[in-house]
Amino acid sequence: MTNLEYQARHGLTEYARARICSLGGVGTGNVLRLHGHAFIVTAKHVADDFYELKRPRVIFHRNYKISSERLDYVSCTDDDLDIALIAVDDLKAEVLSYEYNDLEFIHDFRTYNFDRVNLQVCGFPKQLQHKTETDLFYSWMSYTTTLCSHPSATEDFLFSHYPMNSPVRESSIGADVTLPAARGLSGAFVLKVPTYADQSPPIWSPVAAKVIAIQIEWNKRTYIKCSNIIHLRPLLGAATANHSKVAKIVEL
Repeated sequence: MTNLEYQARHGLTEYARARICSLGGVGTGNVLRLHGHAFIVTAKHVADDFYELKRPRVIFHRNYKISSERLDYVSCTDDDLDIALIAVDDLKAEVLSYEYNDLEFIHDFRTYNFDRVNLQVCGFPKQLQHKTETDLFYSWMSYTTTLCSHPSATEDFLFSHYPMNSPVRESSIGADVTLPAARGLSGAFVLKVPTYADQSPPIWSPVAAKVIAIQIEWNKRTYIKCSNIIHLRPLLGAATANHSKVAKIVEL
């Protein structure tokens, strides 16, 4: 990998890293703003587990923390699609977020052309957590992968390589490393990143990356399963409409 390519990839990694959060160590969330409202998008099973914790807190970039009293679990899909939406009350403006135009809604993964496309996942694997006498620290990981042919994509689900049995290259030092268990990555956005032979920096720009899915499962050795982000759209529509009604009532 050339230094130019590394710097370009590093910029996209930092972009994603600044927009994720840890939900009490049980999974990964993504910060999204829409029509003046702030939300955390994650997997439904992560949101459910988060609210079972004794002291549920969300940890954002730069160790900014908020408790569950400022969160509203507003909606979710069924267990199979496994997507949840949590509203955040009065989130600091300094917390970076995705916007609606960062999402790309693909109606059917089976018919979409994934040639010359990489997929990037950024989140908090539980295996990378480390505990001290006074605190628990959550280390993030960014991982670039490609689509699996077995299992093949369905209308609503992508399957992407996660080869724990074989080493992968760590981009900053070029050494072979072993991937951590993917538990904890659940809820992470999956970004579609176009790739070309020259690997020019604009290709790795955040402008070129689009969120297309959410990581929801892994088979413990070879692949991760990702749910279509298109099913987030009706959740956002209903949530922003309800919050707007509440705001009007308060104004009156």
